[in-house]
Amino acid sequence: MEAFWRGGYQATSLDDIMVATGMNRASLYATFGDKRSLFLRCLELYMANFEARAGAMMAGQAKVRSAMAKLLDISVARLTDPSMPPGCLRTAATLECAGMDVVIAEKLVESNRRFESVIIARLDQAQRQGDLPAGEDPVALGRYFAGIIDGMIVLARTDADKKTLKSMADYAMRALPD
Repeated sequence: MEAFWRGGYQATSLDDIMVATGMNRASLYATFGDKRSLFLRCLELYMANFEARAGAMMAGQAKVRSAMAKLLDISVARLTDPSMPPGCLRTAATLECAGMDVVIAEKLVESNRRFESVIIARLDQAQRQGDLPAGEDPVALGRYFAGIIDGMIVLARTDADKKTLKSMADYAMRALPD
């Protein structure tokens, strides 16, 4: 997963994958099939990990404002952590692979919807609990926050620093009603 995350789908060779996994070519093919199948499995694992972490983290916050602030703060911290690959596998793959391969494109659409749905679910819960006004649109608001995070991801992949990303997160919080 990290090899694809760092190098991208097309630039990551089977040799790169063999080094990353410690497996030989025959074992890779026997275990995962082809490169595309392995990439799809990596993307699925990446999304499952995100959903579990983000969902639990936001659910652990009593107020929606705290949940969204924590999601943004953790995003900033993760995106500026030099020990992690830059950006995010989902976003990088979306930018690189959209329209390239039908099966990959479908998986990316699903992954992007799953990313949004974690945020939307927390906003929807907040609205049901009276923590988000009834007149607010949890879907539109969730997509807004997903878009902000995706923008932060793209900028972090190039040269954005912690201060820049934090200012984006702080400004995004203004979209939540008090």
